Amino acid sequence: MTLNAILYLLLLAVKKKSDSGFDVAVEKVNSAGWKKEAQETITECALRELQQEFGIITSASSLVEAGIVRFHFETKKEWDNECHVYKIMNYAGKYKDSDEMKELQYFDVNDLPWNKMRESDKTWLPKMLKWEMLNEDFYHSDEGKVISYTSN
Repeated sequence: MTLNAILYLLLLAVKKKSDSGFDVAVEKVNSAGWKKEAQETITECALRELQQEFGIITSASSLVEAGIVRFHFETKKEWDNECHVYKIMNYAGKYKDSDEMKELQYFDVNDLPWNKMRESDKTWLPKMLKWEMLNEDFYHSDEGKVISYTSN
């Protein structure tokens, strides 16, 4: 008898710093995140940031859209952001620490370091891992605690 199993892994890292002052993410386990530059498309931004933060190279055809997660903050509106979430099916290069991220490693999706992640990750990430399309809004205190959220 042959048993075929698929192991799902998630590449995550610890955020070292925030140039924008977004301190609620510092020292938390996270994935690559991006701030889109004016001339870029969302896809171009994702590809650039993956290379800058994780040292990996992929193509637009390897990105699988998983949806959008929006983060809103009580008074620090400059922290509000809309994250376009992708799964990456193939990449090249050796992942490595960067100026913004450290301790990159693969985690089994059944054994994620939830206690080292942002509170909102515990809600949207399991949905993404089940291949549900995301359309989430999280409302946070300025300290990063989730006050409420909606899933559309």
